[in-house]
Amino acid sequence: MEAFLRGVEEILARIDVIAANNPPGNLLEAVVADFIDFLTQKDHYFRMMTHFMLDGELAPDLVEKLNNAARALLNRLETIFAAGHTTENPRAMARALFAAVNGVLISFRNYPGRDRQAVFDHMQLLGKLIARRFS
Repeated sequence: MEAFLRGVEEILARIDVIAANNPPGNLLEAVVADFIDFLTQKDHYFRMMTHFMLDGELAPDLVEKLNNAARALLNRLETIFAAGHTTENPRAMARALFAAVNGVLISFRNYPGRDRQAVFDHMQLLGKLIARRFS
């Protein structure tokens, strides 16, 4: 759990750097691209994250830590939406974006018949399309 929490802190720090260095119109695409990059490059972290998301067998104190970390990430995405990326409910949009991007990662991560770079490029393309639809 501690390794997972450190990973969330790294993701949050990366989002902060992206937010400081990108114009608002490009922010959502840049965050999605970086999230895909992070979870593609750090396979052990991706597997840990999906385990926590899918297994659900955690002690109550660990569930609280996991929920707090997830809330921090989703709140950061919500802030991006609230800053003008949509007229929709920013909270719902942040959660939908998170689910959509994770769906891409789960669905295409080990796509048969394609090399690692082709898979990565495909996931980045899908992430860009998703970010544009959410903007």
